[in-house]
Amino acid sequence: MIVISIKKLESEFKNELIEIPAKYLSDHEYYFSEKIIPVLSSSVKNKNGISLNLRIKATQLYNCDRCLNIYNNKLDANYDFIFEYKNQEKERIEFSTLDEDGNINLTSKIIEIINLAEPMKKLCMEMCNGLCHICGKDLNSKNCDCRNNDSKFIIKK
Repeated sequence: MIVISIKKLESEFKNELIEIPAKYLSDHEYYFSEKIIPVLSSSVKNKNGISLNLRIKATQLYNCDRCLNIYNNKLDANYDFIFEYKNQEKERIEFSTLDEDGNINLTSKIIEIINLAEPMKKLCMEMCNGLCHICGKDLNSKNCDCRNNDSKFIIKK
């Protein structure tokens, strides 16, 4: 689990690199071509709380929804998290994943970013032909004669 302390957030920083082992995210069924996922982070303190910006640039691995082949998808996701002070005295930040040591779980925040950036339809290419519904061949790489021999598609005279 990757964590960051509230004190670190309050100190304000810009473009700090956080390196996350990809295996931390594979438990959530996210797979990457890189072993280390770079996340650029910045923190800005304002009168109401703290803003944390996280930017992930990596290459995700997906299975195509049509042909089931594995393909690479460039992920470039940027998201701001706002942590507001609980009261006007700025004593404490209200945040549901703040642990007893005053740390925030960044792993869960990074997973949220990846969820939001995930494509609705995962296709290896826009014109993917998918699999033959009869023999199961990948129609992107091989042609089959199943469509010509399928009796329900033959025009009866």
